[in-house]
Amino acid sequence: MNTDAPEIPVSEQSPAGGPAPSRRQAQAGATRSQLLLAAERLYAIHGISEVSNRQVAEAASSANNSAVGYYIGTKTDLLEAILRSHNEPIARNMKGRIDQVVSSPDLRDYVECLVRPYTDHLAQLPRPSGLARVISQVVTDPTLLHNRVFDSTLGQTLREAFAPMWSQIADAPQDTIEMRQQVLRNMVLHTCAEQERKAHLAGIPADWPLVSEVLINSITAVLTHVPSQSGDTNSGS
Repeated sequence: MNTDAPEIPVSEQSPAGGPAPSRRQAQAGATRSQLLLAAERLYAIHGISEVSNRQVAEAASSANNSAVGYYIGTKTDLLEAILRSHNEPIARNMKGRIDQVVSSPDLRDYVECLVRPYTDHLAQLPRPSGLARVISQVVTDPTLLHNRVFDSTLGQTLREAFAPMWSQIADAPQDTIEMRQQVLRNMVLHTCAEQERKAHLAGIPADWPLVSEVLINSITAVLTHVPSQSGDTNSGS
């Protein structure tokens, strides 16, 4: 997989291997950004598997139907580039929040560190945004899971946000912790995807502050529920 696709195509570099003139560099960067945005919106509406790289190039108003391969690489590379372009601001926000609450005894503070950086980022994206719907597809696609498209980008950021939570709740077996992580991840990613879809169909912005508050309260409730050793199914016997 081409995980380090160059910002500037090799054909636009100087003979000595240095960067091309700044005008070409700016043009290449702008084209790459247009391709990422076009792909994100098409994937959100039609589904990742139904959109070709040629369609992405056409939607980005590129005269070159091979623009995706030229500037980015394969479809997997394109998806990874989309996620990486969003991961940096989300991770930065998340780290800043975690640093601020590192000694807090309140579990809810740590849950906010998981949820708000993502919903805040979605709220700041230009409309119509397709990021949440794209991510919800990436985390359920067997091929993309095998290629670790999500795990190598936003997945790693979410795992770093999960870590401080576990010191705030009762001890649990490792498999229970891993399952809870999956539940919480799905709550955040799929709830946001559904709210983004509804907002797109209605033609109005999603109420991301409300989505964030509902998710934080729900996740805190999940984490503070401690089942008995024998499991919940026996609790009423």
